[in-house]
Amino acid sequence: FITHYLLPIILVLGLFFIFISKNKNLKLNSLLIFSSIAFGFYSIELFLNASSFLNQRKWIEKMRNKNGFFDKRSNLEFVKNSRENGKDVYPITYSANNFAALNIEGKDTLSFSGVANSESIFCNETGKWISLKTDEMGFGNPKGKWNKSDIKILLLGDSYGLSTCVEEKYRMDSLLNLRYGNTINLSYSMNGPLIQLAVLREYGNIIKPKNIVWFYYGNDLYDLDKNIKNKILKSYMNKDFKQDLYKKSQKVNIGMKNLSNKIYGEYLEGKLKPLKIDFEHSPKLKDILKLSKIRSILNNAFEEFKIPNNVNLKNYEYILNLAIDEVKKWNGNITFVYLPGYNELSTYGKFRVKNEYAVIRENLLPIIETANVEFIDMLPILYSKGGVSVFYHNPRSHYNEKGYEAVVEEIIKKLNTNRNY
Repeated sequence: FITHYLLPIILVLGLFFIFISKNKNLKLNSLLIFSSIAFGFYSIELFLNASSFLNQRKWIEKMRNKNGFFDKRSNLEFVKNSRENGKDVYPITYSANNFAALNIEGKDTLSFSGVANSESIFCNETGKWISLKTDEMGFGNPKGKWNKSDIKILLLGDSYGLSTCVEEKYRMDSLLNLRYGNTINLSYSMNGPLIQLAVLREYGNIIKPKNIVWFYYGNDLYDLDKNIKNKILKSYMNKDFKQDLYKKSQKVNIGMKNLSNKIYGEYLEGKLKPLKIDFEHSPKLKDILKLSKIRSILNNAFEEFKIPNNVNLKNYEYILNLAIDEVKKWNGNITFVYLPGYNELSTYGKFRVKNEYAVIRENLLPIIETANVEFIDMLPILYSKGGVSVFYHNPRSHYNEKGYEAVVEEIIKKLNTNRNY
């Protein structure tokens, strides 16, 4: 209120009264004071923007030297060039996460994975496109996982659960496969808690793992607000609802291939503009004029966050309890893993008032405690081990290899502790 409304109003009124004043000295002195203050603020704003931009350019050069190149092509451009070179790849494709329904047996159906038995191009955060090789159900696992009867861990989450933007050997499921036992990852980018519940219900009974790792990331409650408005996804809040996706897997995969080809076809026809990645994070004039960075700092320092109406903790609690009930059907156990984002980790313990992450987390933790599930809080752990400078490439990226490694270490530690009792 102060930075967006009160100060601008006071400023405009002050300039108005100075303008209509007949005192020339007052006008001149006021103009000098105003100009000096404005110059100071905009100098700081320009410095903050330039510093951020130059640091990012320096990081890009570092990645270019490391990889020997820095790829700025869009996802669809990379897929096009790869196909022209004879590679059978797909753009990353979403169904449930994007409310793109498939027509399966005459019914609208949402898929929770990508194109099965394929290679999807799905992430570029370091100037290098990373692909995801999918299993028979379209999830990011080696083929043949669904035929194994001794799956020990099932991972459920969004892009962080999927270990987005690191090579396959550094992903959490790969590390857990090597160090603990057979692990299957049913995470997918843009998921939320309602989709995680749906995936658990559709596929959990097929695998029946002893350990289910349920990942939470900071945007989950906002994803829930979006997903619960979808008729099919909301139906999963009824404990008996299923789409029988496992049984319909072949038809679902045909639908996902058609969806992917439709998107790619629209791009080739010029109907779809590919999303470019702004690696440099170029400063925008309108943001500089609005003193966006200074105002953000002031807001973070002085404005206490209030939980908005679209953050519904009761719905989250209900969904988590439904997931616990699902897992009990085969005597499984849920381990809840709290994953902090870049901003949350970088500002941990540094604010005089509670920011967005602190307030939501404060209200979320009692729900986890009441649910009586195993809990791993990665926020203080990652902070104590070096924070964002160790576990992130940059402010817009996911965890780097060290970040996922740290999460895996804590999961194994927790599971081994429980196994020894």
